[in-house]
Amino acid sequence: MGVSVKSKLPERRVNGAGIQKALEMNLFSIAAYEQPLKWVAVVLGFCSTVCVVQGWQLAAMLLGLPFCLIWVYCGWLRTEPQLKYLNIMFSALYAYGIVRYFLLPELP
Repeated sequence: MGVSVKSKLPERRVNGAGIQKALEMNLFSIAAYEQPLKWVAVVLGFCSTVCVVQGWQLAAMLLGLPFCLIWVYCGWLRTEPQLKYLNIMFSALYAYGIVRYFLLPELP
């Protein structure tokens, strides 16, 4: 009278479509915060611009990176490829600049 455990449990398959759907649901669950994130991005962009004008290179990069990451997210949310890829490129450049700032000694 052996009952298989497998017969009692529903079979679940993990496929690419299921993972994609779960990822999209997670991404869109944050969509309610899109407008506040855009306001945070405006403040970060303004502060980053002030840092550029003042000559504070590190501060400008540290404020510019989250600015770009917010717009990468907003580009993914609205499927705007130009916005998305442009900000991915700028995020990579900011990350490179921040790493370079800390790894290379300042030249006299």
